[in-house]
Amino acid sequence: MRAPRVVDQIRHEHKNMGRVLAELRDRVTSTTPDALTARHLDLLYRMLFYIRVFPNKMHHPKEEDYLFPALLKRAPALKAEVAALRQQHMEGDRALEELEASYKSLQDNPALETLLAFQAQVSSYVDAEFAHMRHEEDVILPAALEALTEADWQAIERAFITNRDPLFSDEVELGFEVLARTLSAD
Repeated sequence: MRAPRVVDQIRHEHKNMGRVLAELRDRVTSTTPDALTARHLDLLYRMLFYIRVFPNKMHHPKEEDYLFPALLKRAPALKAEVAALRQQHMEGDRALEELEASYKSLQDNPALETLLAFQAQVSSYVDAEFAHMRHEEDVILPAALEALTEADWQAIERAFITNRDPLFSDEVELGFEVLARTLSAD
């Protein structure tokens, strides 16, 4: 069986999420309190909003509801791996909430102390997300390719096909244009 299209889609979604995460880290770590203009803060907000809207509300739930259960059905030995990934999704949600609160603090008080705290949180969050995606691509997707049936893949594909990335689709959604221009300029 050839690799299902949805595997390429998951990898592509990871690549795009990685672009936003890398840009977030680069922008945050290279800034100073003096550079925190309203425009710069707005761009950081848009990156956090993208993470909230796409990975956390669309991508992860599809993994949780379709990919992981199918994999557990066919490869129960991966129970601990899948449980760890689910835990990482929950931790990522909590970390994003904390990151959003830290952003709000930075917005209210763009001082060195709040910037340093935000930089540390962003770095930690981005590192964890990249490690998570790498684990899915290096361990989970190969195991799924080995274990899942054509019918399993069809159900997963039907779920993922409805994912419309507001930033990287053919038509960028309203509110994401500035971020799209920023990413395409880099």
